[in-house]
Amino acid sequence: MLNSFTGKIPNAEASLPRLQVLQLWSNQLSGEIPNYLGTQSDLTILDLSMNNLSGKIPDELCHSGHLVTLGLFSNSLQGQIPRSLNTCKSLEAIHLRKNSSGNDEGIVELDMFSNLPNLRFLDLSYNGVSTVTSFVLKGALIGYGCGLPVGVVIGYVAVKTG
Repeated sequence: MLNSFTGKIPNAEASLPRLQVLQLWSNQLSGEIPNYLGTQSDLTILDLSMNNLSGKIPDELCHSGHLVTLGLFSNSLQGQIPRSLNTCKSLEAIHLRKNSSGNDEGIVELDMFSNLPNLRFLDLSYNGVSTVTSFVLKGALIGYGCGLPVGVVIGYVAVKTG
């Protein structure tokens, strides 16, 4: 977090068994997000935003089920957003803007987020997404960009494109 860390995120699974918050945003970290971060049973905040991370978002990221905030914006992550995120019922905020998330056709299936009862913030803007599926979010803020709703919204938001 506002340091000058470089290189890959080391495998520190055994030495951090009670890790609750990992904020390494605004560095120069590269490589892929390690799978073990999702198995940290006490991890509630993971913020690796504004780095040079690449590859896919690991399916295991919500394996512990306690993650509240996921910040991965402004990286070079590619591929689909893993459907396994919908198992993380504690998620309140997902920050994925400025990546290349979505499938090869530029489609994000937002219904995958409808199973998250605590989700209040979802930002997928600037991801090259051309189509989103129908979606309802009870939340405070939603941002998509690309001609879709951006800004503060209170109550329920319904997005239907086609």
